[in-house]
This record gives sequence, C-alpha cells and structure tokens, in this order.
Amino acid sequence: MAPNGLSPSSQWRFACIYLPDFSVEVACRGSSRQDLNRPVVLVDSKAHARIKALNRSAQQAGLSREQPLSQARAVCPDVISLPWRPAMIIDATHRAIEILRTV
Repeated sequence: MAPNGLSPSSQWRFACIYLPDFSVEVACRGSSRQDLNRPVVLVDSKAHARIKALNRSAQQAGLSREQPLSQARAVCPDVISLPWRPAMIIDATHRAIEILRTV
C-alpha cells in the first residue's frame, strides 16, 4: 500500500498536453510540413462559411475564429481552407487519449 492508502495500480496519473493546432493538424494529415506553415483554417459548410479552427500562421495573418471565410480571404488571400469535420476531430481525440492511457 502507498502512504495515501491506495494501491500503486489505483493511484491517479495526470497529464497535461497543450496542442494548440490539434484540429488543423488532424485535418491536414498527409500534407507536407510546408503546407502547415502556411495559414490554414477549418470552415463549416454553411452558405456563409465561418472559421471554426485555425493554425498559428492564420492567427498571425490576422484571422480569427467565427470570422467569415470571405472576410478571411480578403485579409489573407493565400489562406488554405479545409472543411470542418467534427467527427474526425473527435475520433482523433479519442485515439490520442487511448495512447496517453498507455503512458
């Protein structure tokens, strides 16, 4: 028994991982690292598409979440826009959690 009364196998373990561009990284899987250094945004599929996630390069170019894609293109014409796919991001999140549980 551990000093806190718990067996070693039942003690809590915590991990904090900061992945600021996780959604964009997931959406860009298979792309070159060079593409990821460019401004990339994920947009919803509504008629007036809005930014749902963006990478650091897009933020530095002056783009922000919920900004209309048309406005973002006016500010940053070379922005790469990809579809926002929440199911894919949730799936990747679950896989990452499973990997962390083995550490």
